[in-house]
Amino acid sequence: MKEITFNLLSSCVCRDAFTLGDAVLLNHNIKVNRFVQSLHPLIAFSNPIPEFQNLTTDDLVYGSRWEKLCFMHAIKKTLFQDAWFSDYLVIDMSQIGYPLVESSSTKNSFLTDGIWFNKNIEVFKKLFTNYESNQFRKTLPWNLPKEYILFTQTKIKIQR
Repeated sequence: MKEITFNLLSSCVCRDAFTLGDAVLLNHNIKVNRFVQSLHPLIAFSNPIPEFQNLTTDDLVYGSRWEKLCFMHAIKKTLFQDAWFSDYLVIDMSQIGYPLVESSSTKNSFLTDGIWFNKNIEVFKKLFTNYESNQFRKTLPWNLPKEYILFTQTKIKIQR
């Protein structure tokens, strides 16, 4: 039987459905190639913030090494590089309701407004020559301009 591969942009609940073992995957040849947690799906398609591009996981002050790696995908916009291709991509929409922050320095540049962002805010502030209190504007996903949502949808390609 051919192996079926998956990449997961999801929560731990979705991940667990793929990793519970024989009880769930009985007689299936399934492999999870990649799993990234707690990232809003829209940020994967947003513009990178130039000031963040030299950041490394060592620069971040909050999170386990794995959590920092997940957050670096959001920061660098590297989520869908070539290594991400699998038979299927599962996007868990549980993350869609999270608020976002947008950088005032770069149009359409978003990060999830969650604990990883907020606990590392002091690191981010140091990257801007003239950091101002309005550098990051909070927004809700449903308040994004229609143009951005349409732009995001055109970047999603299904590979077989």
